[in-house]
Amino acid sequence: MSGLWIILPLILFSFISNRIADNPVSVEAGTYVLLADGVIQKEITGNAYFREREVVSKDGHLFNELKIKFNDAGPEEGLNMEFLISVRSDNEPPGEGKYYVNRYISGFVSEFNGVFGYANLHVQGEQPYFSKTGHLLITNRSNELIQGTMKVSLQDTGGKRLQLQGSFSASRQ
Repeated sequence: MSGLWIILPLILFSFISNRIADNPVSVEAGTYVLLADGVIQKEITGNAYFREREVVSKDGHLFNELKIKFNDAGPEEGLNMEFLISVRSDNEPPGEGKYYVNRYISGFVSEFNGVFGYANLHVQGEQPYFSKTGHLLITNRSNELIQGTMKVSLQDTGGKRLQLQGSFSASRQ
């Protein structure tokens, strides 16, 4: 019976975590709120902004890229993080919808479909963390603002993990 009291909170936390990841919490324009688990365990906040561009691949294919940047988490974490959503398209940039981390990317690349992200935590040294699994969900998009949620897992070359989930409201840069 005592095992039930140990397992029940874990199940409830998992359910609540999944609901948070896909249901945006209201955040101010140009900011984010994320729950971090792994090498750091706390709520982190900061500024978020986005840029867009069209890229033509070596093969002549058009890719639309949406870059969302997260920074200014504070002096403790010193977080600098960026996610790139790239879709092969003839005319439409990434819009509302769920975009999954592309597991076949390692390092910085310029032509792919999906999500690629990295994070640098100054308290963890110079080792960057690269996206491994998860998704970004864009729930609202205009010319000046992109709102959504994320639930991603990042990992450094030494195997240390950082899980992030929460909401963002990125302003155009």
